[in-house]
Amino acid sequence: MCLMGFGQVSDFEEFKRQRQQEMQRFGDDYRRGLDSLREARDKAFARMLQGDWTSEELFERPVVDATPKPDLPPVFKPTEEETVEAPPVIHAEPERDEPLTESVETEIEETSPPLNEQPVSEESEDASLSPAVRTERRYGSKFTLRRDSLFGNVWMLPIVTGKWPVLDGDPNPNSISAYWTACAAMPYEDLLSCIQFQQSVYGLSDWGTYQMIQKLSSWNFKKPNDRLLFQWFFLVQLGYDAHLMYGDQQVVLTLPFADMLYSRTYFEQGNRRYFVLQENAPRTLYTYTSQHEGAQQWMTLQENPASMYPDAWTSRSFQFYFGGKQQDIQIPFLTHRVRYARTIPQTELDFYFHQPNASNFNLALHQALDEPLSALGSDRERVRFLYALVCQSIPYQTDDEQFQQEKFCLPEEVLAYPFADCEDRTFLLNALIRELIDAETIGLNYPGHVAMAVRLDQKSQSDAIVEFDGVDYIYCDPTYIGADLGMMPEVYRNQRPEVFR
Repeated sequence: MCLMGFGQVSDFEEFKRQRQQEMQRFGDDYRRGLDSLREARDKAFARMLQGDWTSEELFERPVVDATPKPDLPPVFKPTEEETVEAPPVIHAEPERDEPLTESVETEIEETSPPLNEQPVSEESEDASLSPAVRTERRYGSKFTLRRDSLFGNVWMLPIVTGKWPVLDGDPNPNSISAYWTACAAMPYEDLLSCIQFQQSVYGLSDWGTYQMIQKLSSWNFKKPNDRLLFQWFFLVQLGYDAHLMYGDQQVVLTLPFADMLYSRTYFEQGNRRYFVLQENAPRTLYTYTSQHEGAQQWMTLQENPASMYPDAWTSRSFQFYFGGKQQDIQIPFLTHRVRYARTIPQTELDFYFHQPNASNFNLALHQALDEPLSALGSDRERVRFLYALVCQSIPYQTDDEQFQQEKFCLPEEVLAYPFADCEDRTFLLNALIRELIDAETIGLNYPGHVAMAVRLDQKSQSDAIVEFDGVDYIYCDPTYIGADLGMMPEVYRNQRPEVFR
């Protein structure tokens, strides 16, 4: 019986060994096939780059809405029969637990993990280790890695200075094709794998990936043309339809977005708009007319729910009156996620209405507001409470005054700035109502003004109603100072706004 058992174990071990060999051969064959396909596509793309380039005129930078916003918000003046909560004195600067510093060195010092553990094999890699440590263990023998900060996270930046091709001469079809050919002949798979690994472990969105590639190129190349060419090559290898242009001895990188990016020049090819993200690009540029076969992907600004940020929170204080009492609420926001949000180009209004809150920000909202909201008897009272919080506690200021340009902010980002205009107050209130009350809302875009409306069972005869798709919504304007839910400034009563569900 012992001999029979030993024979069975030996047979199983032999089967297991053969199976592992088969899987290894299959993996090797698959990788060789993938490398061959990539090599064929790179060569075909290099040949295409030597062909005809066309001249393109960039479209003007689109603007949001030319209608100027009021320097002062509308103020509700109640009649003798009307009563509303008296707003408190609003301080110009919000109280915070800590300043929003921009020191990269401080960020690295605060969040750097130890990088001196004993090396382990890739197969036995411990997922509980920090992404920086895991990156160093995987790729430390292949590159010189530099510790750097990416929105608070410590990541490992490969150094390829002096080892990577650069542009020979001025940009033209021949020099650009030669650059691509030289890059494709490099053993770039390890560098691409390092980029993809960190893209995955940090949960980077498309826009976050672009930011990482930008940092990588800035550390490795001094000349702007070499930086942009490097970005172009690796964005294409990552599958993005990055498009290269040139003019006036400059290389220009463009990226395709489905949504409009405001204050950015762009050109159109086929059914795509390619936006120029660098400043001071020439207006007339040359570009090719085809795509790399492996690079068809659009860029998006959507946040990845798995994106990683250090657990560093800042609190915003809200003081307002409701129910005859002064309310004091602290709402925290994730400091480094707000820093990331600052880099997002301004896009269309519905993006800010539709973008979901991060799960840990939603948890923070519930911890701060569930208790006072649960003490109220109806959803209408709960909406009124949140309306008072936003309307009374955030000082109004136009974007031109605060940022010297038009800027839309994501709800969590609104908390980081001392002031807010109509759309940012609306984005924040909309996010609070949707998460904390789960009431259906719509966004309202008037010329020069943004507001919202909310669907509630409890209505008042005096409520201003916005009908949309056969449903009545109660007008809700957090920029109507001194007003309450359902009150509408007279100027908007006869206007038909654009609606965002």
